[in-house]
Amino acid sequence: RGAARPTPLASTSQSITSASRMYALLSLPAIVGTSADVGRPIVWSIAGSDSGGGAGVQADLLTCHSLGAHGCTVVTALTAQNSVGVRHVELASGDSVRATLHALAADLPPRAIKIGMLGGEASVLEVGAFLAAAEAATEEAGGGGG
Repeated sequence: RGAARPTPLASTSQSITSASRMYALLSLPAIVGTSADVGRPIVWSIAGSDSGGGAGVQADLLTCHSLGAHGCTVVTALTAQNSVGVRHVELASGDSVRATLHALAADLPPRAIKIGMLGGEASVLEVGAFLAAAEAATEEAGGGGG
């Protein structure tokens, strides 16, 4: 299949800034998604929301659409920004990130996940825990991931 092994998130001992700048496209064979209702490969974007539309989940959704995929989002931060600059950032709670990840996993499992700005420690921890559990489930199921 040529599926890439999931790229691990930065450990919590590393700086949150480094982790929030990490971008990865990963494949999770245990929860490969093409929902019958959607009919297209499902791609999750875990990132911040850019009110100006030039980056973040908004740009990721446009890319997914142009590639024929169904995009789903896990919003890690809300920004007030335009084409000139960022005026305000508000981080999503860990509870919100966790709830969104589990809601999507229950109904719209991903073929790939793109990680953008995680924003803060709560998002790093929740996304890391979710991906570690998904990788463990893949290995238990014999998927191996790589």
